[in-house]
Amino acid sequence: MPQAEPSEPGGKRTSNHDHEAAHEPHEKPVSWTQPPRHYHLLWDEELDALQPILKRVSERLGEVVAHWYQLYVPHFGDTRSLSERECRDLFYNALSRNTKDLLDKDMDLYAVDTIRTGELLCERNVPFAEVVASLHLYEECAYTVFPKNPSQPLEICTAFDKLSHVRMILLADAYFRSASATAGARIQALERQTSLVAREQRSIFHGLVGASASMRRLYDRFESAGGTRGTILIVGESGTGKELVARAIHECGNAPAAPFVALNCAAIPKKLIESELFG
Repeated sequence: MPQAEPSEPGGKRTSNHDHEAAHEPHEKPVSWTQPPRHYHLLWDEELDALQPILKRVSERLGEVVAHWYQLYVPHFGDTRSLSERECRDLFYNALSRNTKDLLDKDMDLYAVDTIRTGELLCERNVPFAEVVASLHLYEECAYTVFPKNPSQPLEICTAFDKLSHVRMILLADAYFRSASATAGARIQALERQTSLVAREQRSIFHGLVGASASMRRLYDRFESAGGTRGTILIVGESGTGKELVARAIHECGNAPAAPFVALNCAAIPKKLIESELFG
């Protein structure tokens, strides 16, 4: 004969199945089976969850940017790189495009627009530290327009923070690529100018600077070495410019546009150096 199930006060019977159901959580935590799709940080589901927040920020973007500039001024004072009009023209327009891209769930266009912003910041010579701090201030201001009732769960705030990190990854990459390209263009322009100067008068040679007779003799030796295909040993104490000399010789060779790879052998363990160099 089956045993009677225990009853609760008041005569209501309960089963083991009921007890299990009572302890089962209403919502199971999301189990991510794939790595984050966007820059190793953000999942599509998180981007979907951010849609109401992004719409709210888009609707009140003018207010966010105005508040942002109010924080930007005391943080940087007279050393700030952008006027209020420049800040609005640059950041308001960029954020307006970015937010629309995110609402359209077009991360490719979002990346393109953010990269362009990074290039513009570099062109305007805004120090990168100022860029990082400014974006942190923007995040603070954006939080002020989040819906307060009900307050946003931690998952939404975390996803918004991840989105800010994605923005920084794109901006940093674009900023430093642009800075490197600008520096390279300046060096090439100096080299073109130098090539028009008589050999005995040149003072700049492939990134090396010096106008003395001994330096000019070295420039001649570098050009001669660049025309050979043999192995070249450059010796000198630390900090004397051995890598600069190696780069100058490479640029004097038959394939100056080929990659120049500098390898710090001192940083490679002795057991790995042979396989690292020779496979």
